[in-house]
Amino acid sequence: MKPTTYAVILAGGIGRRFKPFQQSKPLFPIQGSTLIGRNVEKLLAAGIKDIVIVTNPADEVLLRPLFFDTKTVRLVIQANPYGMANALLSVENIVGEGAMLVLNAADQVEQSLFDEMASCMKKHQAFVVGRQQKTYFNGGYLVVKNSILQSIVEKPGEGKQPSDLVNLVFHYFPVASVFIGLIKKQKSESDDHYEQALNKMAKTTAFAVIKYKGYWQPVKYPWDILTLSQALLESELKPKIETRQIAKSAIIDKNVYLGPGVIVHEHAVIKGPSYVGPFSVIGNHAFVRQSYIGSDCVIGTGSEVARSYIGDHSWLHQNYVGDSVLESNVAMGAGSVIANFRLDEQPVFFRIDNQKMNTGKTHLGAIIASDVRIGVEVAIMPGVKIGHNSIVGPGSIVGEDIGRFTRVFVKPNLKKIPFKGTISKR
Repeated sequence: MKPTTYAVILAGGIGRRFKPFQQSKPLFPIQGSTLIGRNVEKLLAAGIKDIVIVTNPADEVLLRPLFFDTKTVRLVIQANPYGMANALLSVENIVGEGAMLVLNAADQVEQSLFDEMASCMKKHQAFVVGRQQKTYFNGGYLVVKNSILQSIVEKPGEGKQPSDLVNLVFHYFPVASVFIGLIKKQKSESDDHYEQALNKMAKTTAFAVIKYKGYWQPVKYPWDILTLSQALLESELKPKIETRQIAKSAIIDKNVYLGPGVIVHEHAVIKGPSYVGPFSVIGNHAFVRQSYIGSDCVIGTGSEVARSYIGDHSWLHQNYVGDSVLESNVAMGAGSVIANFRLDEQPVFFRIDNQKMNTGKTHLGAIIASDVRIGVEVAIMPGVKIGHNSIVGPGSIVGEDIGRFTRVFVKPNLKKIPFKGTISKR
């Protein structure tokens, strides 16, 4: 009897670098699903039926309803976010002597990789997955000899990469207990017990290396949602028109999805690839291009949305939104704009933990969390983030980050003087 193969999805982290979003990375919605939901769907499509999700207490409450009717998915709570090794210790009693595929909850790849991994697992040989990367990635790199893994070097520094193969967290262990046993033996005070155990195991176990060539989008930072959204629109969008409420003068590209109940008014233009979720409204003369629009949104008259993610229940009123993420329930007053390009044409910087970080993007607008209200005639500069449940008053020029539960207002310097003239009548 063959041992059970478990897919263990790591979803227990707190996502500190993903701020200001309220929603966690695994549960971030996109194209009718969530990031973790997409990975579960692809595992099931590849025939991998025993799935264990390691989550934190806060997300467990939200995950359980999603998989309530799915007998193949089990949830395990990782009480404290102590890293990958601790997450695997929490599933030790479930996986036992079975085989184990370990993957991250949010990182996205094509279905073809899941299918290839499922095929390789039938051979019962350990494997890791690598992808060639021309530019430096701040993660692990594979050291490979004769197609067999020698070790993984974590964050070697730019110019010091041991190879051009980046480590993707899709690791297969034919006997889970062997690897978990090695994790238990690690004694260092750092949080890299998983990586140490894997490198130790690679000295005695031949890990094959799957060289993956499709799209791969790790999700670490808020702007990664933009990159991922574009990748999914270009590679996985299934064009379909599920509404009849489209004005005759509207122009809609072939590579567009319109959900049920969508209304497209006169002279609106939607350029593909674009996704418009159920019951959203595209107003007169609105222009949507290469963007994701969630459900129950209003893209008001004369608004332009370019290469952006607009989350559910958001309202635009004659605005420009370029290369930006509006998480959900964001309303922008008439005439407000989000700038997405620096005048000096240099990459846009973003603050993470009070440190400026180069995003590598020359086009990047704002990152706006859920439940935000923006008044009329507001100008938001590139790379600004606005926290949850905040208000930006009319006429503001926002060139720096705004935290959660914050009100920002500009006090106009109005000068009042007597007027003794007479307004002419027409």
